[in-house]
Amino acid sequence: MEKSAQLLEKITNLQNLGVGDLARLEHLRNSIIKNRKIYSSDLQYISFLDEKTHKETIQEENNCWKCDGKLLLNAKFCSFCGVDQTRQNFEVDVVASRKKIQINPVRIISNLQSYQILTVFGGLASLIPILIALANLERIFEIINFYYDVDLARYSAGFVGVGVASAVLCIFDIVISFLMKKPKKIGKILFFSSFGILGLSVMTGSIGFAMILAAGIFALKQRRYL
Repeated sequence: MEKSAQLLEKITNLQNLGVGDLARLEHLRNSIIKNRKIYSSDLQYISFLDEKTHKETIQEENNCWKCDGKLLLNAKFCSFCGVDQTRQNFEVDVVASRKKIQINPVRIISNLQSYQILTVFGGLASLIPILIALANLERIFEIINFYYDVDLARYSAGFVGVGVASAVLCIFDIVISFLMKKPKKIGKILFFSSFGILGLSVMTGSIGFAMILAAGIFALKQRRYL
């Protein structure tokens, strides 16, 4: 019984390593399990393969990635838990490939179109003054009232609404320049919205207006899709 168990262990190791005639090894395995006669030539064959494999792999051993059992070098399956050892290699490769997929800011910037860059800077050049004006609207009204004796505080809600609309339009221009794939359509949107920003911002976004207007012109001159 002990001898049969040793033979089964040897055959299992050989099968895991993919050594020898696998069909013959499977036949011998079934014969041992069913208590059939094993010929001396078969025993010699198993012994030869086992010794050859042992000599080639005795210098190094691996551990199963799941149960940490000892494995012979290049074993495809664990002889203890039977788990496929190639799965670990697959998972390692996936992790390595994910590490390679990294965002390169330099590459992204180098791929930007001229009208996209102008739209970003123009949108910010308009948006920042608008937000500053909205945050200090009450103070601005006080200054106008002091120097020009004009009370605009009653219209504060209207000014806030116009400022918010102008800020939203700036953000819209920046986003649309990256989302849309047809430069000519982007150019038309930027061209007309630049005048909207100029009017709604009450001239505070004049620099941004000029840049977004230029971005629209550049986009209209593009001859290819992104």
